[in-house]
Amino acid sequence: MKSLRILVLALLLSAPAAMAQYDKDVFSFRGRLALQEGRLSDALTQFNILAQIDTTDHWTFFYRGIVKYNLGDIRGAKADFDTSVRLNPIFTSGYHYRAIAESRGGDYDAALEDLQMAISLRPGLSGLYFTRGVTFFLSQQFQEAVSDFDI
Repeated sequence: MKSLRILVLALLLSAPAAMAQYDKDVFSFRGRLALQEGRLSDALTQFNILAQIDTTDHWTFFYRGIVKYNLGDIRGAKADFDTSVRLNPIFTSGYHYRAIAESRGGDYDAALEDLQMAISLRPGLSGLYFTRGVTFFLSQQFQEAVSDFDI
């Protein structure tokens, strides 16, 4: 009887720890779905929770960066894209979207550096050349813009 009480007490004490487990995939799915549906505030909430649960997942910071960018928080988006490429230095999309945020913020030199890095990682990805063309155009490097748009 005494061993049964100890077992029940041990189960009760371990229950909060068991309930503290999170299913990261659920938060990721909910966040991506909310982003896709344009529910940016909900998406941000999901990715904020996920970023607290796992600080090592580059996708979390990438998606949160997209949400922040769409909410107009360009500096916050850039910071999340910074984290995504720090966590995964060969993450082409992280460089691409960080370049978009940098370009939007007027830092064309940094944007062009990130686009060059992304192109070196995936030279066949045509969207990178289009983004670089836009960045060249915005920085008034028209000849280079035309060259990228012709690719």
